[in-house]
Amino acid sequence: MREDVRIQQWQRDLAQPHRHPGPADLDQFGTQALAWVVQHFTTLPEQSIGETASRAHMEGLLGEPAPETGQAFARVFAEFREKIAPFAFRVDHPRFLAFVPGAPTFWSILGDLLCAG
Repeated sequence: MREDVRIQQWQRDLAQPHRHPGPADLDQFGTQALAWVVQHFTTLPEQSIGETASRAHMEGLLGEPAPETGQAFARVFAEFREKIAPFAFRVDHPRFLAFVPGAPTFWSILGDLLCAG
């Protein structure tokens, strides 16, 4: 019986589509993300090749459960910039010589954006 109640609640919750961001919001999100990518690539030579952290440190940053509800783009993007990007090794960095990478370049990112859009 309890399972039936849960299914009925899901059906009510999903009867109407969830709100989708409008054109102005989508433009703002895309502009913010692209500005970050441009800043990242134009400052690449000044950046470190990558930061390291212990497993405990990374679990402290990223170990919380996924949210039950959607989050604002600004919050998710800030979390990416603060908790993920600093610890990504930049295999496209001019001083990264461990191997010849097939890493994303600015141009391939734009190509992916156009293909995925």
